[in-house]
Amino acid sequence: AVLIRAIEPIHGVDTMRALRNLKLHQKDTDLSNGPAKLVMALGVDSSLNAQPLHEDYLIVGQGAATKSENIVRTTRIGISKGQDLQLRYYDKTSNYISAR
Repeated sequence: AVLIRAIEPIHGVDTMRALRNLKLHQKDTDLSNGPAKLVMALGVDSSLNAQPLHEDYLIVGQGAATKSENIVRTTRIGISKGQDLQLRYYDKTSNYISAR
């Protein structure tokens, strides 16, 4: 399993802002930079449990390639077990990550 903690939205930003109830002064970078914020912005809830990932209700597409020198590998956050494992990766040039 993979936990996606944050995304950089490309399409549907207005819909995501509405789902998150973001005010006009709040930045788009606050839209989906954390697991709870992300699922709210995408409208993901328990009705999607056990649904196949190849259906049209949620599409994850390939974005632009990230240069390997920009990928940071670090320890996991927000957990009690396995905190020392370096199983977290992010693009150091992105403003949309949940925590550095």
